[in-house]
Amino acid sequence: INSIRWNSSIRFDTDDLAPYNGWTIEKFRFYVNESPREILMPGVFMNAPLDFVIWQGPIISNLNEKYRQTVPAGELNNQSWTEVDLDEPFVMNVGENLFIGVEWIDTGEGFYPTAFDNITDADGKGNLLNLHGEWTTLTGIGTEGDWLKEIYIKEGEPSFYTITFDVMDINMNPIDDAVVELQGNIKGPGEYSFDEGYSPGTYNYVVSKEGYNNAVDYARIINESIIEEVILIEDKTSIEESEKFSLKIYPNPVTNILYIENNKPIKELNIIDITGRTILSKEIGSSKTELDVSYFEKGLYILNIQSDTSIQSKKIKVNN
Repeated sequence: INSIRWNSSIRFDTDDLAPYNGWTIEKFRFYVNESPREILMPGVFMNAPLDFVIWQGPIISNLNEKYRQTVPAGELNNQSWTEVDLDEPFVMNVGENLFIGVEWIDTGEGFYPTAFDNITDADGKGNLLNLHGEWTTLTGIGTEGDWLKEIYIKEGEPSFYTITFDVMDINMNPIDDAVVELQGNIKGPGEYSFDEGYSPGTYNYVVSKEGYNNAVDYARIINESIIEEVILIEDKTSIEESEKFSLKIYPNPVTNILYIENNKPIKELNIIDITGRTILSKEIGSSKTELDVSYFEKGLYILNIQSDTSIQSKKIKVNN
């Protein structure tokens, strides 16, 4: 008999977690609607356990399981709250989204072991549902409500890290005298290390140098100090403004498909990695195209676009 694995989850994004750097999850509390059942044979059931699961990651399609603990069937209180003390306190990484859920094997009866209320106050955060690996929400299946789940956290020792910039030109030659502004903190030319102590999270920056276009992006700390690689592209003033700003690429950063649009036909494009190696070269012949970069390694790349009148370069960041 085929069973289907479900989970019901709630989500906390990095803005929610930011004040809790170093805090730990100690306890999980959820309302049990009806204990899940396991099929022993057709028509014969027994109560089954639930798994308490924690995932973290940058986006919902790229999550890593961080913690799992089985809650025995005998500890589930039907039509009441069930509290679970974690076997090991879990230190939250405030630099990534946090997903908290319970997982069970569904017997096809169509009931939810975990309960929800009748008002959707946090669509996409309080009402997540995963069926056989596909995420949706209660709203997405035509049901209103948020899951009745709570976590209990305890203050811990916060973690702080440094951000160092590695600035290069398009040919991967070091640039030693650029100016970096990181989240309003500006240092002198060539001072690329920010060791003031940054907690996990996302920090906007601008890297500038005369004769080059500004590099505007963000650095993301997860659970260690980072080196942010930045490529400055020369400001070629000979290119007409209408041509210079005609190229559009999105999304950037990109995970799967990169869309490219230009106001003139694209003859050819190529993508170069930070070692100077050409990863992709392709003839286009139209003003719009798309590229599958899902197989690229995570990191920075240079996209060169050639038309009849110019060659334009853009930095892209792949977040696979």
